[in-house]
Amino acid sequence: MLTRVHLLTVSTAPHHKYQKIQRQTVKKWNYEYTVLGQGVKWKGFSTKMDLLRQYCLRTPKDVESQTLFVVIDAYDLLMCGPPEHLLEEFNKFSSPIVVGAETVCFGNCQPSTCPGELGVFNNANGGCVMGRASDLFKLYDWEFKNYPADDQIAMSRYRNRFCDRIALDRFAAIVWNAQTDVKNMEGEVRFLEDDRIELLKTETSPCIVHCPFIFADLGYRWDTIAQHILPEYERPHTKMQLMHSFVQHLTKTLKTNKTFFVLALVIAYVSAMCTVFLIGLIAWVYQLTRKWLSVLENGS
Repeated sequence: MLTRVHLLTVSTAPHHKYQKIQRQTVKKWNYEYTVLGQGVKWKGFSTKMDLLRQYCLRTPKDVESQTLFVVIDAYDLLMCGPPEHLLEEFNKFSSPIVVGAETVCFGNCQPSTCPGELGVFNNANGGCVMGRASDLFKLYDWEFKNYPADDQIAMSRYRNRFCDRIALDRFAAIVWNAQTDVKNMEGEVRFLEDDRIELLKTETSPCIVHCPFIFADLGYRWDTIAQHILPEYERPHTKMQLMHSFVQHLTKTLKTNKTFFVLALVIAYVSAMCTVFLIGLIAWVYQLTRKWLSVLENGS
């Protein structure tokens, strides 16, 4: 019987400011918390998969039988509810592993081919994955051996192959992947007096908020939620620093993630072809206009 919740995250940057804020929310809600990979060289998502599968493999059996391990992203995720509520919601699922879900499926995402009831969020997101250590080992070991380039695509492939092993948190009962437009944040979220949040669409109060691609809105989603959870919260970066971090993140991702590297090449190729087509179109219109003007002049 599961009686404990233990958070696991992989972070190779010992002094990352966003992870320090994550630690504050972890402490606020009294979670057990283990960080893997401090000081390890990041070689892409294979680093994350390998560290997690090794940790799960070494987990003692007595801990395995009692503990729900929750694997969370280190730099764009906040805790916003107690472990008791998280465990209660997890036990409502029939699958050994539950993962967060999102509305947008782009880039490092594969649509689900598993049968099942649709919800508000229907695409797997690897920012939050939870289950017993033995079940998580099977997942990350399979990912590491079959698709180490990207953990989210690997997880989607694993789920499509073993539909009964992973359930999506389709109504954000545990984790909300906050992809909402910044202008609509107040129309989708109710901020409660106990420092928790409620999603108006699903009428759920998730224990975790994940802000995927945190740079997209220069930290607005993160800041809005963090200010509610932590009254003493102060923004860790200016907008200029966030833009600089975005460039660093993009460069690092292109170097270590083959999926995004190929996607970037495709986008660059399509952009180049569109540019060539546009130049050709402008040249054709120019020549056509010259001929038309010449006909008008000769005709006059």
